[in-house]
Amino acid sequence: MAGSTDGFLEQDKRLSESLLWEINRRYYERRGAASWHSGELPSYATCNTFIARAYAEVVLAYLHDASAAGMIDRREPVYLVELAAGLGRFAYQFVTSFRSLLDASALRGLDVCYVMTDFTHASVAAWRAHPLLGPLSRTLALDFAWFDVDRHTYLDLASRGAHLTAGNVANPVVVLANYAFDSFRQDLFHVERGVLHETVVSLSSPAPVDDLGAPGVLRALRIGHAHREVTLAAATTDAALATVLEGYRSRLPDCTIAVPTSGLRALEVIAALSGGRMLVLASDKGFTHEDELAGAEMQRIEQHADCFSMDVDLGAIGKWCEARGGGYAASERRSLVLRTLAAWTGADAAALAATRAAVKVHVEQFGPGEFFELLQHHRASGAMTVEWILSLVRLSGWEPQVLADFARPLVASVGAADARVQRDVAIAMMRAYASYFPGAQDVPMAFARIAAAMHRPREAIEYALRSIALFGERAEVCAELGEFALAAEDREAARRWITRALALDPGSERARRVLGQLDAPSA
Repeated sequence: MAGSTDGFLEQDKRLSESLLWEINRRYYERRGAASWHSGELPSYATCNTFIARAYAEVVLAYLHDASAAGMIDRREPVYLVELAAGLGRFAYQFVTSFRSLLDASALRGLDVCYVMTDFTHASVAAWRAHPLLGPLSRTLALDFAWFDVDRHTYLDLASRGAHLTAGNVANPVVVLANYAFDSFRQDLFHVERGVLHETVVSLSSPAPVDDLGAPGVLRALRIGHAHREVTLAAATTDAALATVLEGYRSRLPDCTIAVPTSGLRALEVIAALSGGRMLVLASDKGFTHEDELAGAEMQRIEQHADCFSMDVDLGAIGKWCEARGGGYAASERRSLVLRTLAAWTGADAAALAATRAAVKVHVEQFGPGEFFELLQHHRASGAMTVEWILSLVRLSGWEPQVLADFARPLVASVGAADARVQRDVAIAMMRAYASYFPGAQDVPMAFARIAAAMHRPREAIEYALRSIALFGERAEVCAELGEFALAAEDREAARRWITRALALDPGSERARRVLGQLDAPSA
């Protein structure tokens, strides 16, 4: 498309109808998994074993409540649907954690199917081919579906072949959404002196725009906004959302309200699958309290590479569920960057006692946002003992990234630790690696260096070989393998790895140093 002669691509468009969202769609279609592997988009805060375990505890409590209330038909599957599942790291960690909890519970044997969704066919194909996700799907504990939150009213499951549509799902449905609502279409409403206005945006560009998916388009745009008075009836045809907007208008005479338009649409579609019985667990940046909405005229649009995200009013999603006869709870602290919401429809609070207790512990008191904040603090402090790191790893639920992030202080000090501490570190690495989902960082090589520092060369070799299997041969890693093999008194393997390292990088100082040790005359 080309810009008009006055430079405007669009003028006074309701935010959810803006071309901005088409730019986002094109970016995800073009970049796919590379957007996370490259670090262009954040993911670690909501892709770790701590948040996976917290969600698993809440979901299991919800299923116990639903079973006690007679809402579970054990002859039929229970579906857990993740919106915008991204790389699949969270899905893998959740399923791994949840299955262990389920198998140890009174609900053992219940057919629970985790469904990863995305709006691109490429993502579904990538998940099916993934060496960790593909085998899980063959056990039917995991499945995949193409689901566009803007358009679809059904889910077609790739492995089970089931067609899920309104009213044909026997059991309540769980929705999981991490860093999802912040990139779905939103609308903005502004209340000024008790009068409701909708925010409209205009996009202009100094140069013609021929392709909304081209790199750099978003950064080149100028985004303007204005408010125009709107009636509640014109603002929305959704009765529950109208209740939420009217509540905000009456209680907050001056505020800005972000409505996750596409997100609410998706929740309505998924709730309808099981006649309105649904649990929602979502973590995102944004707001959970009404008093945070006062003041701003236009929400910040945060750019990431060639796409963008916006803060999410998780409280509005909770109030929407409440207006549909349900309820919600959310992160209590206003200073948290990452907030978590637990909301439900189709059951009253009295029937969800175990769910609400689990939410109190795993969301309100110390949730994913608090854990990520604690982790960031320790990363910045630079003063971490081996014992502190072990405690943090245990708190995380054996998150491999935690050990990898603190590999440097571990390598520097774990060699001097006593045998009991070293054994604890070795066990922590073994347990953490069981939930490792490969990403951009070479976690197995970090583990190899920690093992080598504890004088466990054979364990170091095992982790280094896993690194090569995942990330390919590199001169530095081959040279380190030579060191590990020499420490394990396997001179033949050491020479083989050093020869390979020098073939990849003839100037490798590490490889030449180990070669010198191999060639030195025996004492």
